[in-house]
Amino acid sequence: MNTKLWEPSNPEATAVAGLQRELGFNSYDDLHAWSIENPGAFWSKAWDDCQIVGYKGSEFYDSGKDFISARFFKDAKLNVAENLLSKGNDEEIAIISILEDGTRTEITWAQLRAQVGATTAALKALGVVKGDRVAAWVPNVTETIIFTLGALSIGATVSTASPDFAPAAVQDRFGQIEPKVLLAADSYQYNGKLFDCTSKIAQIQELLPSLIHTVQISQFAAWIAPFMGSSLDFEPLPFDHPGFVLFSSGTTGKPKCITHSGAGVMLKANAEMLYQFDIEAAQKVFFFTTCGWMMWNWLFMALGRGATIVLFDGAPMYPAPSRLFDIAQSEHLDFLGVSAKLIDTAHKEGLEPIKTHDLSSVKVIGSTGSVLSPESFDYVYSSIKRDV
Repeated sequence: MNTKLWEPSNPEATAVAGLQRELGFNSYDDLHAWSIENPGAFWSKAWDDCQIVGYKGSEFYDSGKDFISARFFKDAKLNVAENLLSKGNDEEIAIISILEDGTRTEITWAQLRAQVGATTAALKALGVVKGDRVAAWVPNVTETIIFTLGALSIGATVSTASPDFAPAAVQDRFGQIEPKVLLAADSYQYNGKLFDCTSKIAQIQELLPSLIHTVQISQFAAWIAPFMGSSLDFEPLPFDHPGFVLFSSGTTGKPKCITHSGAGVMLKANAEMLYQFDIEAAQKVFFFTTCGWMMWNWLFMALGRGATIVLFDGAPMYPAPSRLFDIAQSEHLDFLGVSAKLIDTAHKEGLEPIKTHDLSSVKVIGSTGSVLSPESFDYVYSSIKRDV
């Protein structure tokens, strides 16, 4: 494929072009090569440009004796939740949540901060401390974000899974990390069908003997209500403190734990959002994902840019194949994230959003999960949007 599909109308105005000029490089290739050869200097610069809150220290990279022993920001102290909550103005919208049945809710930054403070206090009242693990078997909704931010405030490590996972699959994952607290789905809707999860919650509780408390999504507001008014309290943590445990697919035996530095996830995602996507405060960022996919972790890191994150829980093509494009239009999304498979399916369905939808707000379409085929690239520019 040799055809040029797109080029930016004003490339010199992009954040990465500004970085290139500031550092004195003549080309992006030179900048890229420098970033690889000088990881400490590059990530120190990314820390500054992303306006990370915390103590950076003076040693940004230690290569160690091998790849595994390499460390970034050895002296740093920071908290991921503090950073994700520090950017937005109180009265602006932080999170929009849309369910398959059309239910739409939104929460301001002030409300988000207040509810995270209450969640942190509620978790502490249960005895959750730095280094503990908490888990969430949940739909992609606002309560999941608040629960995660509350846990990260303490220094607890968070792991999430989608409610379509059976109890045995949940045990295969969460049983390895021995969580103290579980946030659980009462129900969820997918492809027009409502799934009741209450009986599965009891099974999961039996399979996870480490649990001291379970909170159902429907009880979340009541659970944190006694703690509303609690101040935000952030535990300063090392850069490599475990923030998340994700899991491999489980296709070759039990899923394997993959532990991630919370600060590493945050800095990497925010650097991508700044340098690659030019995501700015108050822009609307959406990625179609469940809480069982790492793109959920990526999505809510956009709070660190001061962006509004848009959540959707449900089937991407129900009640009509155009559902995600409908959301992009109605919510005036700036960033529309989907999987390569979904783009391929939209192509096969004959969708032509370029004719049927107003996607003028969309600046970036993100695709991941698998390689996007040349045919799908052509489809994006011919049938979805030309200037992305």
